[in-house]
Amino acid sequence: MNHAFAGSVAEPRPVTNLWLSGKHVVLTRALSLLGRVQAQVLTAAGARVTMLDLPTLSVDGAELMRDLAGARFRGVDLNVPADARRASMELASQDPIDVLVNNVAPQVKLPFGQLSVDDFERQIHSSCTAAFLMTRAIAESMKPRGRGSVINLCAPTHNGEWNGYASYAASNGAIVGLSRSLARELGSFGIRVNAVSAGAVTSNADIRIFGDRLSEYDEWIIRNQCLKRRILPEDVADLVMFLASDRASMITGQNLVIDGGW
Repeated sequence: MNHAFAGSVAEPRPVTNLWLSGKHVVLTRALSLLGRVQAQVLTAAGARVTMLDLPTLSVDGAELMRDLAGARFRGVDLNVPADARRASMELASQDPIDVLVNNVAPQVKLPFGQLSVDDFERQIHSSCTAAFLMTRAIAESMKPRGRGSVINLCAPTHNGEWNGYASYAASNGAIVGLSRSLARELGSFGIRVNAVSAGAVTSNADIRIFGDRLSEYDEWIIRNQCLKRRILPEDVADLVMFLASDRASMITGQNLVIDGGW
């Protein structure tokens, strides 16, 4: 299995049509593995991508901008509601936003008995509350234009089949519920809202978490998936690109699961 994802971003898959030509996409947690690959795929599809991540990651953001023509980086802590709203309003005033992609926060993996209330609430805030704040701010700029697409990344841990992920499962379930509710409320303004539940995407985190048990983990994933290969970040990014495009103009209120058939 190939787990070499740290540092540089891989070459994008060929894009035969510029599905996102002329669209401005705001991408949160853009310096995560999923975020980096999404930024690359969306840029290759013709989008102007604004990447948001922590101010402490500005150097990494500048490096990624150099690799992606036309992309911009802005440091903002989405855990600070006032900062998230201010950044959203400023971005919308500078360049109308067509697509918002809210990437999921890193998971807290602790058995239920060891999970503190602070840990639990931090997970909910970093994932679901951040998506709520960004969507509320940016949707206001989408409403007058009568269109927009919001894509909330999460994971299918809310199905209850994973041990040790109580707070992460709760936050992912909340994101799915939020997405479906917002799709109903914002649909009359032409704004689509969908969730993408990404399964066991391969990354360097596997190496850090499983160490010498990595092969055993790979085999367990493949055994449980219908499709017998690991999910790549590019697989998720391709789905995000489709949902961001006008090809998905009648898809809203959905939780699209990309897990290889679990």
